[in-house]
Amino acid sequence: MLDVIEDYSTGFSINSSEKYAIFDAKYKKPEEDSELSLEVKANRIKIGDSNYLILSLKDMTERDQLIQLKGDSEFRNNMIASFSHELRTPLNANMNFIEQAIESNLIPEKVKAELLMPVLISAKQLHHIISDILDYSLILKRQLTPRFSQNILIETIRNCVSLIEMQAEKKGLKVRLDLESIERKRISTDHERVTQILLNIITNAVKFTTQGNIIIQAEYLEDDDVVVIHVKDTGIGMSSLEKSILSSILHEQKLGKKVASNSSGIGLGLYI
Repeated sequence: MLDVIEDYSTGFSINSSEKYAIFDAKYKKPEEDSELSLEVKANRIKIGDSNYLILSLKDMTERDQLIQLKGDSEFRNNMIASFSHELRTPLNANMNFIEQAIESNLIPEKVKAELLMPVLISAKQLHHIISDILDYSLILKRQLTPRFSQNILIETIRNCVSLIEMQAEKKGLKVRLDLESIERKRISTDHERVTQILLNIITNAVKFTTQGNIIIQAEYLEDDDVVVIHVKDTGIGMSSLEKSILSSILHEQKLGKKVASNSSGIGLGLYI
């Protein structure tokens, strides 16, 4: 038997002028301690002198759960976007203050190099993480649109490398650049997206490499008129299974003990 939790058929009746009625109800299954959302259809039929009421029940539990999940997802995505915007405003102000301090003649060069530059680099890294979170919410809402413009790619690559050089140096890693084939090359691309993708890949190379070097190579393919960027490292490597889940959200949680000693960041990885 099913126990009624919420019955939306209060006062329900079928008079002589009505042939059917439809109402929703929620019922509880005692043996499973779970709820069912039901659509109940009541049909009145007359056979001879007798009246009959036929009830048909349709399980709408999955539909109601999907509606609830969709509502929760939209709320979550809006919160992520709002949260990211709120964080970026004070962060941008801090970065501007630090940059002005670095350009000032009142501060010794040693203080700039040893104190202000590391703070600025950390702030820029945080800015990129916040941008990743914001873009993730835009991807879920299908609102992320590439914006193409002419860019000097070699400058983009060097800017990305400058953000991880300090981390690499602390781990004793050498970062080598092979960019001769794209020297002074301007290409049409989305600067923000290229920076975002390249920085994620280079950051992972530093994170999962304990010794050796990281090589960043850019190659211009004249026949196809495209630039291909390669990032090579002497890190822990990946199996075929690990490669298959590389672009899934929070993929680091699935890699287990292999990356336990290298875990950091928020786990967005290469999902974006």
